[in-house]
Amino acid sequence: MLKLALRNCLRNKKRTAVTGLSVMLAVLIVLLMISFMYTCFDQLAENERKYSTGDIRIRNIKFNEFENLMPLQFYIEDYTSLKDELLNMDDVKSVESVFSLSSSLYKDGKLESISVYGAPIDSVYIGKDTILYDGRFVENNEKEVMVTPIFLSRHNLAIGDNITCVFKTASGGSNAATFTIVGVVGYLNAEMNGNVVITSSDTLSKLIRMQDGALELHVWLKSGCDNIAKAKELNKAFEGRGLICQSWEEISWIYPVMPLYDVMIVIIIGLFFFIASTLVFNTMMMSTLERKKELATMIAQGFSRTYIMVLLVVEGLVISFISAFIAAIIGYCLITVFGIIGIDLTAFGIEAVEGWGFPNILYLRLSAWLYPVIIIAEMAVTALSTILATLRVRKLEVAQSLREEA
Repeated sequence: MLKLALRNCLRNKKRTAVTGLSVMLAVLIVLLMISFMYTCFDQLAENERKYSTGDIRIRNIKFNEFENLMPLQFYIEDYTSLKDELLNMDDVKSVESVFSLSSSLYKDGKLESISVYGAPIDSVYIGKDTILYDGRFVENNEKEVMVTPIFLSRHNLAIGDNITCVFKTASGGSNAATFTIVGVVGYLNAEMNGNVVITSSDTLSKLIRMQDGALELHVWLKSGCDNIAKAKELNKAFEGRGLICQSWEEISWIYPVMPLYDVMIVIIIGLFFFIASTLVFNTMMMSTLERKKELATMIAQGFSRTYIMVLLVVEGLVISFISAFIAAIIGYCLITVFGIIGIDLTAFGIEAVEGWGFPNILYLRLSAWLYPVIIIAEMAVTALSTILATLRVRKLEVAQSLREEA
């Protein structure tokens, strides 16, 4: 039967090409879309964890409650001792003191609102995963800043220029400092590539009068640790010290919508497969109508109608498998290429979307097990479409069909 199905597929090349092309496009689009959406979603989650929370975020409980007011007086005191205490725990890999402040840039007699980040050297803000376009990274305890290309362009500045920033302090007053721009940087998080300056946490903590204090700590755990369970353990250990420890999953806006996102992807995949199935259905229906004499002759020779229907389904499956396999190879090659060179989302204005943490550059990836799953799913859709299209064989009038084609 398989040999006969292959011969029939090759006999009508146009029909086979139309069916195969529809299947190929559907599978290719589905693979690329799944890769794009899952990669984007994963990077959104990763960016939030890397830049906003760590595995566990520790804050003063009152600062966490009134965060929108930026009450700097509610900070974590004696940061060094707390850091040592955390690092002595077996499952803690590293601890970072991170500051995220609203500040004012003083220029030409005017104040303009900007965002200032203070972070340790060799963190994701300074060094690790940071794209250095020009200059160098800042150093500890130096009045130096790194800025983004957007910041330089907006304020008509260059490396080596000085900027003056005005800060609210933890003591309730204000302080101003002049920094030298030493580097131009970019991040994989589009949210970090706006009107932003970055300096070391040691420098910033002194300027806002926190000394050995920290606004928040990002705790990174060793691989395999349960973030939620560890956060509960830390809350119990620090009870009565005015601290709140929250895991990434508890803080994240994206974590609760992950199941909904999966449903949305399944719906989109189903839509594309439905479009492909209609094309396959129409093609196989036309094939059945065009081959009425051939099918009637086979019935007259003793072939059962069920056998003929199965033969047509096998033809559809052969076309579907070959087309889907070719599409999977093309999709794998494209995803691999874009996984290396990346897709620059800034070309689509993604940096203008604030508060989402979209990736600046998207490096596509797709789990290997999804390729055979998509191929099998497309073959199942094709089989169903073909069965529906060939039901006419059961009602085919042999004698009339032979007379009509004679």
